[in-house]
Formats: sequence, C-alpha cells, structure tokens
Amino acid sequence: MVSWALAVGATYLTENSTLLPTLILLGSFLVPAVFVLWAHERHETARTSGRR
Repeated sequence: MVSWALAVGATYLTENSTLLPTLILLGSFLVPAVFVLWAHERHETARTSGRR
C-alpha cells in the first residue's frame, strides 16, 4: 500500500501521465496480495485445538 501511495504522490506532484500505468499495475497487484494475506491470517486464527 505504501508503494502505491508513493506512486500516486509522485504522479500528482510531477503531473507526469506516463506514470499512470505504474499506478494500474501496482493497484492490480495489491488487491490479490492483500486478499491472500487476509485469507492466510484468517486461516491461522480459525484453527481449533483438540480440547475444543
């Protein structure tokens, strides 16, 4: 998320439209990556012990 925010800031400050593909690529990578991290974290907390 930080890299995307930095790319947005650089695009805004420089007003360079050639950086737009960078934003699109970073955004399209971040959504699945964050979902995988969320699913992994949820799987870790969903484990039950033998006592339960």
